Amino acid sequence: MVLISKNRLSCVAQRQAARVERPVSPQYRAFGVDFASSFPFRTHLSLDSGSIDFVLGPASGRKADYPRSCPLYSSILRDAQGRSWFKLYRSRSEEVLHFTDLADFFLTDHKVGFRALSSNGRHALEGLFLSSVLAYWLEKHGVIALHASAVVLKQKAVAFLAHSTGGKSSLAAIMMQGGAALLTDDILPIEVEISGIHARSGYPEMKLGPDLGRWLIGQKFNELRPIPRTEKRVLQVESWGGGFHIESTALTCIYVAERCPPADRNKDVKIIPLTKRDALVELLRFGFVARLIERVGLPQDRLRRLGRIVERVPVKRLIYPSGFDLLPKVAAAIAADI
Repeated sequence: MVLISKNRLSCVAQRQAARVERPVSPQYRAFGVDFASSFPFRTHLSLDSGSIDFVLGPASGRKADYPRSCPLYSSILRDAQGRSWFKLYRSRSEEVLHFTDLADFFLTDHKVGFRALSSNGRHALEGLFLSSVLAYWLEKHGVIALHASAVVLKQKAVAFLAHSTGGKSSLAAIMMQGGAALLTDDILPIEVEISGIHARSGYPEMKLGPDLGRWLIGQKFNELRPIPRTEKRVLQVESWGGGFHIESTALTCIYVAERCPPADRNKDVKIIPLTKRDALVELLRFGFVARLIERVGLPQDRLRRLGRIVERVPVKRLIYPSGFDLLPKVAAAIAADI
């Protein structure tokens, strides 16, 4: 069952980002961001209408001048040649997000331009835009973007923080088997408002590794759309029978997922409330573009907004045993805790 309702922009985003007049191109919504683009998205994004935040389009014939300047930020992650895989350049008129040998994205107030740097880059454009580029855009406009998956159960949003391969999609999937609806996978945007703390919706797809994918849907996993440069594939949750919740929802609890080594599979599930100080440290650690945020000095009130989150939303460490066969026990412990 797909729950459809009009999402809303956060008050912070409305204040900080002027809206753009309605264009001719198709309009989409992801993570509460409205944009227009003629890009042929394969991802199942929500269609939208009305005013937008920016236009996404090709930067035809554009030549970036970043080779002549020093980057404001260079990722510590390296490719096979030892080059930083991602850099940020800034000028008076724009910012350039440069993904080595893949693509450039040019960010101005009301436009995001892109150009592929290789054939691999053409395949990677969509994934880069819907991950690092949008996460950075959200943070620039006052919306916290965490590396997390989230589900809605009984009209309550529950989030699972973890880095890649940390188990957040596994936890979301097992909760969905118990009746929860997916809210977002991989990026969790959080609105901090006077009325409360709300988790924004993403889109009705999950990124699954081969082990989790084959556990969920068997050999049909091999038929799913692959994600370039990874072993993961894309699952459309409706095709699996899962639900998707498109509306911003009050955030009830944040779990910091900590999966035990396989040798400890007999251990019990533990849910340990964190102090506000420790909770704040975890939220800082799990920013989707955490190092980039720290380096470029994004909105100074970000720490204050994170503080409001830990004041109003419980943050707990979830320690659970490895093994897909044990996930139902983990889901039961989470449901009881909620």
